[in-house]
Amino acid sequence: GVPTDESLARAEADLEQLERELNTLVAEMSLKVPEEFTGSGDWLNLKLDVPKRLREESVRQSVTFPESIGCDKVEEEPSRELRRELLLRLGIVERVCRAALTAGMEKIISVETLYGMEEKSESMIQSGRFLSVLPVRIKVAGTSEALFSMIHGLQKRGEFLAVEHVAASRESGQDYFSAEIVVGGLLIDPQGSVAVPEEGR
Repeated sequence: GVPTDESLARAEADLEQLERELNTLVAEMSLKVPEEFTGSGDWLNLKLDVPKRLREESVRQSVTFPESIGCDKVEEEPSRELRRELLLRLGIVERVCRAALTAGMEKIISVETLYGMEEKSESMIQSGRFLSVLPVRIKVAGTSEALFSMIHGLQKRGEFLAVEHVAASRESGQDYFSAEIVVGGLLIDPQGSVAVPEEGR
């Protein structure tokens, strides 16, 4: 039938409410990183400095830290688009590792900054899309309390990271776990398009 003034006003109010909720969602869940990890950051220095300062903090806390965080597989001078993603990934890695240290994990066994990037020379950020996800993978070891604390710490309001996958194994008879965790930073563009899965997938 023909919409009435009342039904149009109701629909407009619903739309405004939806926009407010979306704006709140974006504010709470979008990836936030310190300024040094934004597009103007110095990739060449940070790819050396971030693991250095994380290793130093790990040593202070007597926590095992890996030799590499996997940044050496990228060309020396990445494109502007790729550099933006690499800097964001470094910001995610620092946040995840610090969450592990704060939680009291005993070992940071491995860190994969470039996890999910099949082509190390191309950015995964899709311009004009509603959502792009930048995943990193970390393997840690420690008590169940430390593991739960770490995961909880990654999902703080205003500093949210999406925990996409957790695979944990327990040492027999002990409260000690090794866990592989995939964490994603969410880049949300409220005006972007939503990807529609291809038929048959």
